[in-house]
Amino acid sequence: MVSLFKALKKYFFSGIAAILPLFLTLYIIVWILLFFDRLTGKLVNPFLLRKFGFSVPGLGLVVTILAVVIVGILYTYFIGKRLYSFIEKLFLRIPFVSAIYPSLKQLSDFLFRHDKMNNFKKVVLVEYPSRDLYAIGFITNENLKELTQKTGSELISVFLPFPPSPFSGLLVLVPKDKITELDISIDEALKFIVSGGVVQPKSKKPS
Repeated sequence: MVSLFKALKKYFFSGIAAILPLFLTLYIIVWILLFFDRLTGKLVNPFLLRKFGFSVPGLGLVVTILAVVIVGILYTYFIGKRLYSFIEKLFLRIPFVSAIYPSLKQLSDFLFRHDKMNNFKKVVLVEYPSRDLYAIGFITNENLKELTQKTGSELISVFLPFPPSPFSGLLVLVPKDKITELDISIDEALKFIVSGGVVQPKSKKPS
């Protein structure tokens, strides 16, 4: 009876592990569709109902994506940068907003700005926080002339993300001869960090 209970318990948790990611993924997708339908779909679907007698489920998400693309084009090629800079400076002058906005902007840049991600040049291994303990990091600058002259050692800046969130971390200056370069991509390293070391990083070179 005890062995049967253990087996059922094992299969139950195996089932949870298999179903939960699928369920949460579908739930998030449905929630996003419903959210944007309520947000922007209600502006378009009533027009379709009046003119053509039908509405389109999920149209709000499509409208939102198109609007974001248009904003991106305006920001990149037209007056968007000046207007955005003006609004940003205005936000930074508002007491409560100025405490929230910079962190959210850093998070947004990290997630969606490819040019920001390019600041991560290489994946490396450094001894941290003490000897014989290692942390995965990303080289962000290899040309620290002033610091190198002051210390007499060729220093390189390395960003060490904190799992499970790579959006925050620690900047350390490490002598070049103390850095071990890894043959894995930045994406693979981020997956490894976010998963807490569960996801095995794959080499960029085929084995």
